[in-house]
Amino acid sequence: MDQRWQIELFGWLRVVQGDRIVSRFRTRKAEALLAYLAYFRERSHPREQLIELLWPEGDPSRGAAALAQSSPLCAANWSHPASRLARSCSPPVPPSS
Repeated sequence: MDQRWQIELFGWLRVVQGDRIVSRFRTRKAEALLAYLAYFRERSHPREQLIELLWPEGDPSRGAAALAQSSPLCAANWSHPASRLARSCSPPVPPSS
């Protein structure tokens, strides 16, 4: 059985699962989105509300694309929530030399 993910919001944002600790995120927007969703986990979050929150100055269609890119949590191609979370939180891996 998979261990549960723990999201820590005090001090700095960290995601912990057993021995694995993620404290670096692909983008600041992905980090902000994860923190917001974790903090307000008891509510539903319409896509339009998240777009306005994170990209208030932009075109809504570009905001929708940015939201989909910032959050694989919304992608339909990953089946397990832990996998989606891990992929959205992990920093990009630099290419081998």
